Order: sequence, then structure tokens, then C-alpha cells
Amino acid sequence: MTNLENVKTIIKSSYPKFKIENIVLGHEGQNNNIFIINHEYIFRFPKFKNGIDNMIREDKLLERINNYLSIDIPKYKFKSLENKRVGEDFVGYKKISGEPLYKSIFKEINNISVLAKDLSIFLKELHSIPINKLPIEIEVVNNYKYWLDMYMKIREKLYVYMKEETWKKIEKQFDEFFKDSMNFQYKPTLVHGDFGPSNILFDKDRERVIGVIDFSESKIHDPAVDIASLIGPFGYGEDFILKLRKLYPQVDSYIKRAKFYASTFPIQEALFGLENNDEKAFNNGMVMIS
Repeated sequence: MTNLENVKTIIKSSYPKFKIENIVLGHEGQNNNIFIINHEYIFRFPKFKNGIDNMIREDKLLERINNYLSIDIPKYKFKSLENKRVGEDFVGYKKISGEPLYKSIFKEINNISVLAKDLSIFLKELHSIPINKLPIEIEVVNNYKYWLDMYMKIREKLYVYMKEETWKKIEKQFDEFFKDSMNFQYKPTLVHGDFGPSNILFDKDRERVIGVIDFSESKIHDPAVDIASLIGPFGYGEDFILKLRKLYPQVDSYIKRAKFYASTFPIQEALFGLENNDEKAFNNGMVMIS
């Protein structure tokens, strides 16, 4: 969905008084097409049917959690989610300033301790939101079943593309995870679900985190999930994570599980690509696995 005139027409059909003077394609998202309108608003169009359902839940969630967080999150000003059709449903919000905190920017930061403080405060606030204050639509994840289902899909769909030594390594990794009952004994919290560099907005001049976006994968789950995104291949490494402990000491108990979760990201990337006919995602995942 890259025809900008079509995008403009779809938005105007729901918001005829909204004056669109400029529209450009934003960064390529795995689950959404992103457009920047009038240099001021971000519009997201889900690429998949389940993405529309996620966006409906996300809309309700953001309204509930905004007051619990000290860092800016999206506030949807525009939304059309009733069609349930890919390419027609969308949300739009006022752009939060800053840029994604990719590794290239992370490496240039002078005061890493301030960044650690910003992220630890955000995660502590997010993970402390009372579950009874969340929308009833929010998914509650059974962690054992989640990973067992994931493992079965990996064996069924991906092993055929792997060398024997690769899939045996994966089997050993999952077997060890399932055998440790402590991996399933934790206090469930609200998690962001995709707390990686592309969704953390950073002010390079002030060297502060000023926003967090894309809560479409938020669930009630293991808080270690959010730590995993920071450890993973596109994150900032375990040494940085240890700096979060000063203000968020529970991080210590998350690290072991987070490292396992992070180790599965390439496999999940390949599986996503296979299931959604995304050749780029499949190839990227398989390259990282091998």
C-alpha cells in the first residue's frame, strides 16, 4: 500500500474536513504501513487482518494507561477501525518528536546512565500498572502454552530449511527452557511486547528518551519479554541491561528468561516471514539462525 493518493482518499473519506497538504511514506514496518501527514501526524495502516484487531485493542489500552506513564505515548486523534479491511482501517496520532534509538545512535550517547534511568523508569511504571485497570480485551498469555505452541510450529515449519546441527541446537535450547519450572513462575504484568529500538524515541540533543510508540503487541505476560527486546540482536546488550537494576531491581530476576526469549527472535522472524509470505523477513531470520 504505497499509492499516496489512495491513502489520502481513504483518510478523507473518514475525515473530510482534515486538510492534507503533504503526505510521505514513513519507515517500513513489519506489521503496518506508515505515513507522515503534514509533517505532523503519523498514520498507521495494518498490513494484516489480525493487525486490525490488535489496533482496536491498542486504542482502548492507550486511553487507559496514559496517566500512569511519565513518557509520551501515542494519543489517537484519527481512527477508522470499523471496516475490518486491510488497506482501509487506520489510526493517526500527533507525531512525537525524537528518532528511533537504533544502535548507531546508542553508541554515540555520552551519558548512558541517564538513558538507563529513563528506560528503567518507563518499564517500572508500565509493569506496575494494575491489571484490573486494563481493558478486558487485553490478552492474558499462558507462557508455557505460548512457547510450546511456538516450538511446535518451529519444528513443523522451519526444520526442513535447517541443517541438522542447527535444529538440534534449537531443540536443546527449548528442552532446557521447558525443564526449568522457574521459567514459568513470575508475576504477570502488562508488557509493551515490542520494546525494541524502533519504538523508543530519543532526543539526541538532550540525550533523553521522550516517547514510546506501537503498543499493538501489548499483553499481560512475563515482564522479561520487554527486557529481551533490549538484549536482542538489535538491542543494546546485557551490560546495558544491568544498569537498569539501580531503579528497577526486579530486572535481575528477568535476565535469564529474557536471554532465552531474545535468542528466539531470529527464529520468530523466519517463522513470521514464512507464515506471511514475507521473503525478506524469512531470509533475514534464517541468516541469523545459521
